[in-house]
Amino acid sequence: MFQESKSDNGIEREQRENMRPSISVIMPLYNAARFLEETLTSVSNQVFQNYELLCINDGSDDDTVDIVKKFQDNDCRIKLFNNNGHMGAAIARNTGLQVASGRFIAYLDADDLWKEEKLEKQINFMLKNRYAFTCTDYEKIDEKGNSLNKIVKIPEKV
Repeated sequence: MFQESKSDNGIEREQRENMRPSISVIMPLYNAARFLEETLTSVSNQVFQNYELLCINDGSDDDTVDIVKKFQDNDCRIKLFNNNGHMGAAIARNTGLQVASGRFIAYLDADDLWKEEKLEKQINFMLKNRYAFTCTDYEKIDEKGNSLNKIVKIPEKV
């Protein structure tokens, strides 16, 4: 067991105490080729790197699988699973939950983008406050990734 020092933060302690991925990112995929490279890049660029990315192909018939495989060649944290046909995003997410090994779960849609510090900030917040579940505000963007200047706020209490 490690003792926490003043310079220690929750992420560093978590990584030392638990060598398996701290976060399992679950991403359902259905004909997602149009946005997928940018989404995968936004995950790869995370400051917090102790994650696994579970890509659940839900019967895509475009280049989705090929794009994931290209990213897999450079990153062993990316794992591809295939549903038997198109079963819907909820089933794909449940498939991801069944194979997840992280302490925390993060959901990401194939057309979403994360800012580089998203996972780091959220995990630090959760560890500091001992929260098991959190959700965040999000910013709406257009198909080219440009801000629509609209932030969807999450209620303070649910």
